[in-house]
Order: sequence, then C-alpha cells, then structure tokens
Amino acid sequence: MSDNEVLPLLRADEVHHINKPLELSSKEEEYLRSYTSKCDRRLLLYICIGYALDSLNKMALSNAKIAGLSADLDLHGYDINLALGVYYLGSFIFQLPSNLVLKSVKPTYWLCGSMLAWSLVTLLTAFVANARQLALCRFMFGAVQAGYLTGSLYYISYWYPRELVRQRMGFFFASAGIGGICIGPLCALLTSLEIMGLRAWQNIFLFVGSLSLVWSLVGLRVLEDYPDTATFITDSEQRLIVRLMACQNTVASTRHISLRQAGMAARDTKIWLWTLIDFCANSATQ
Repeated sequence: MSDNEVLPLLRADEVHHINKPLELSSKEEEYLRSYTSKCDRRLLLYICIGYALDSLNKMALSNAKIAGLSADLDLHGYDINLALGVYYLGSFIFQLPSNLVLKSVKPTYWLCGSMLAWSLVTLLTAFVANARQLALCRFMFGAVQAGYLTGSLYYISYWYPRELVRQRMGFFFASAGIGGICIGPLCALLTSLEIMGLRAWQNIFLFVGSLSLVWSLVGLRVLEDYPDTATFITDSEQRLIVRLMACQNTVASTRHISLRQAGMAARDTKIWLWTLIDFCANSATQ
C-alpha cells in the first residue's frame, strides 16, 4: 500500500470531541481495513492460539487422571479435587496483582512470560511423586497463569478501536473451545505411545507443556507492545489508529490504572456476574 499520504494525529475540530465517532474518508477506511487485517493475522491469531494452549494445560490434569495418574501416585478422590481446587486459589490470589503489574511491564514480556512460566510448571508436574507435590504444582500453575486471560483482553483493547474490540474478544474466547476439542484425541494418542519409558500421564504433561513453551518463545518475535511503536504497519496506518484511539481516550502507552479505577471495577456488579459465569464455565472443564 502506498504510504505517501501522511495523516494528522488529530484535526483541530476533533480535539474537543473525545469519544465522538470520527467520520473517515475512503482512503482512511482503506488504511483501517489494512491495519485491522494485519493485527488479526499477527497479534490476535497468536494470543488465540495461546489461549487454546492454556486450555490444554488446564485440562491436562483431568486427562492425566484417566491415563493412570491416580494409580501411579496412589491418589484418592479428594486428592484430585484438592489439586483442582488449589488451581483456582492460586488464580484468585494472583489475578488482581497481575492486572496491576501489567501496566508496568511491556505486554509482550508479560504475555510471553506468563505462558513460559505456566509451561515450565506443567513440565514440572510430569515428575511429581505424590499428592502434595501435585497440589503444589497446580497452585503454582494457577498463580503464574492468572494474568494471561485478562492480560490478553487488555492487550486486544490496546490495538483495536472500541467498535472492533467486541468481535475480537469473541474470537479469543472461542479459541478456548479449540483446546477442548483437541485435548481428548491428543491425550488418547499420547497414552498409546511409550516415550523414553515414561508413563502415559507424564507424556501428557510433557507434550502440552512443551507446546506452550515453544509458543511463548515465538511470541517474542511476533508480538509488539503498542500501535504507536509498531513496526509491522505503515506510517499512515499508525497515525490513523493513534488518532482514532486518542479520540476514544484509549491510547494504551500513555494510560495508567489508578486506585480509583480499581475501586470502581470492584464495585461493578457486572464484574462480579462475569466472575460467576467464568467460574462456572471453568469448573465444567476441569
């Protein structure tokens, strides 16, 4: 695409109309479509695959139980339930701090680092020897994985104007179903293989952990932090999206989370309703 025309960040008549929809010219619409397509193929696709891998790692325990984990570690019903429960405890304790830290850390490092950490915990889980070690690993998994979901949603809002965010978030949540579809056949295949004398349930943890580990390293080359510093879009696309985000007051690189905003979120009934929905949805997949 030709990049000869350089768009202004904000026109004079737009400065005092924050959140007012902008009327774009046909050329600007073309720039926006090109920009959106690039973000979808590069950034959205990456974090969606990451969320599918997150689902694989979360559901690995349930499938490992079927593959002989309980018998090998002499686990009883409450041992598995404890391991499942402490995952949510770790996620609950560390999710809010994770969200607050997110604005102080580059999104690329945060998302890839979270994925790398939970991959290492999943790999470590393949070598647990008793119920206590299993519970500890699942607690650690919940703790280090806590910020990926909310961090990814926040990351989407960094890159897309408000009218485009909802559909992208829908794609993101749908990607978790891909992990649910793949985990059954994948685990069935892994339990039929003998790799270096390892147990079938160990193969499950090692394989899904290795997948997300590799994907976390790919993210360091694929992801970028903010539209105003992106290198994979043209200058005109960059100036247009910064202009749009500025008019919506959503330029991520200059925004900060205040205690007042955190308090408003804590008092929002929709947040608590979403929490209940998310809890029920995740409980059904464990």
